[in-house]
Amino acid sequence: YWRITDFGNQSEVNGLKAVDFVMWREHLNFYEALIYVEQVVIGRTIEGKEFQKIKWSADYAMREMQPADKKGNYNFIYKEKPTREDLSAIGRYVTADTLDYFHCRVVEQYEYCGKSKKLNRDVVHIFKSNKDYPIFLFDYGTFQKLYRPHEMEKKNRFLYIGQKPKEYIYGMEQIKECHNEFLDETEADIAPPQDKPTAKVRDLFRCSGESDALNLHSLGFHVYWLNSESAEFTYEQFKLLDDLCESHYQIMDLDATGQAQALRNALKHINIYSIELPEWLKRKKDFRGNPCKDL
Repeated sequence: YWRITDFGNQSEVNGLKAVDFVMWREHLNFYEALIYVEQVVIGRTIEGKEFQKIKWSADYAMREMQPADKKGNYNFIYKEKPTREDLSAIGRYVTADTLDYFHCRVVEQYEYCGKSKKLNRDVVHIFKSNKDYPIFLFDYGTFQKLYRPHEMEKKNRFLYIGQKPKEYIYGMEQIKECHNEFLDETEADIAPPQDKPTAKVRDLFRCSGESDALNLHSLGFHVYWLNSESAEFTYEQFKLLDDLCESHYQIMDLDATGQAQALRNALKHINIYSIELPEWLKRKKDFRGNPCKDL
């Protein structure tokens, strides 16, 4: 493939690939550079207008505290239904039903009553989602989890509201309430495995987090996940899950953390099957420009 070198500016432009050159010239990140090439270079759809960079943040505003506002509180306004952009932020095959199944709602905007560093007093901070920056809320009853998939700082994608339990199995409710796959009205009862008489599903997958789980569920599989990829459950918790399925699998990330955790799980729970994502996935990049490593 071709590379670009500016012999008058080799300190900055020396053997750059085409996309890297666009990133340098237009001051864009990797994903934005791909959109620029598609729209401006190939499609020429801009028609002389300035290329609109993607906004990797919520629309922000603030207001003064009112008597009904209480410091530390969150207030949410939800969309009636998710847009195509909202759904694609999680996965290609994720639908509104997928979100609803896991008690996930799309946030139009949310407010947080707290201190303003700039004004040095309490105000109501208002964060509004937009087409480039969707916001989701998983409601687990006693606590909630705010999910902002397009947050550029990965560590800031999640925000827990309320007291998160130390040990929690996300998806357990759905597994317990799902259709029993060993009962078939047309073919009569199909007996579950003899060593697992309480099994309800044939295959059950442990995923590394919400996004992976929702993507895999959208393809028709039963899933669960823990507080983090590196979280471990007790033998009793594992036995409870394992007894609900005929075959038990784990799909961890391709990075070092994911692979190390997959090995620990496999050694600790010898009857869990490990599925490793293909190595070629690392050759692809996410919108941050990092190698892909998960579902």
